[in-house]
Amino acid sequence: MMWDPDAPSPEDPKCRSWLHWIYVDAVGKHLTGGSTITAYNGPTPPMGTHNYHIGLYRQTQGSMAGVSSPSSRCKFNPGAFAQEYGLHLVAEVTYKVTA
Repeated sequence: MMWDPDAPSPEDPKCRSWLHWIYVDAVGKHLTGGSTITAYNGPTPPMGTHNYHIGLYRQTQGSMAGVSSPSSRCKFNPGAFAQEYGLHLVAEVTYKVTA
C-alpha cells in the first residue's frame, strides 16, 4: 500500500492521506502473483516536499479477491483499511519527493 499524507500540500493537507496504490495477495520473497485493487498513481507533488509511505502488510484473513478499491483516493485512512481487512504492518518505508 502506498499513500501521501501531505496532499495536496504539506501546509494544507486537506486530502491526507492520498492513496497511490494497493496491491494484494502477493506471494513469495519477490511478492509476485498478486492483484491490484487500486492502480498505481506515481508521486507527482504539486507543491512542497511530500512524504510518501509504502507499507508492507501481512494478510491474516486469506485472499482479498473481491475487495473493491476505496471510493476516493483523497482522505484514505491506511490504518482503518488495514484493520478492516485484517492486515498487519510488517515494514514501512518513507521517502521524500519535492515538487
